[in-house]
Amino acid sequence: MVILDIQIPFYKWLEVYKWLEVLKEIRKKSNLPILILTAFSDEEYKIDAFTNLVDGYVEKPFSLPILKARIDSLIKKNYGHLEKFEDKDLSVNFNSYTAKINGEEIDVNAKELEVLKCLLGNNGQVLTRMQIIDYVWKDSAEIPYGRVIDVYMKEFRKKLQLDRMNTIRM
Repeated sequence: MVILDIQIPFYKWLEVYKWLEVLKEIRKKSNLPILILTAFSDEEYKIDAFTNLVDGYVEKPFSLPILKARIDSLIKKNYGHLEKFEDKDLSVNFNSYTAKINGEEIDVNAKELEVLKCLLGNNGQVLTRMQIIDYVWKDSAEIPYGRVIDVYMKEFRKKLQLDRMNTIRM
């Protein structure tokens, strides 16, 4: 993700509209999400920014929670749709709920893969059982007991030969 801060104090020599040139150059080479931070509320400037494919625009002054929400939203929009996972000999397709090791199909159930998808989507973060349940069973009327997560994790670790996930006991 790129965050362009318009009118950074030590770049006052750079004209405001030069930042649109920076935006255009980035777009020539990348589809990274771009968020502009600016004190300008000029409508024409905003139109130019969006015309040149900026993904978000935050006017100064802003609060850090607002900035965080905009960043989280852009990351989720651009990277929140995990469709496939590949690691060594393992290949998982979350759309078709299939998994293969060395090209050989493995018998997995959809909820096991949804738990895995939740964990991969939150890589590096510690999640509680309830956070995983909220993600996996968000559209379901029947919410399972928390310990069901332990069972699903045990099963997909064994089936998919994933030994790099850690469980933290509290």
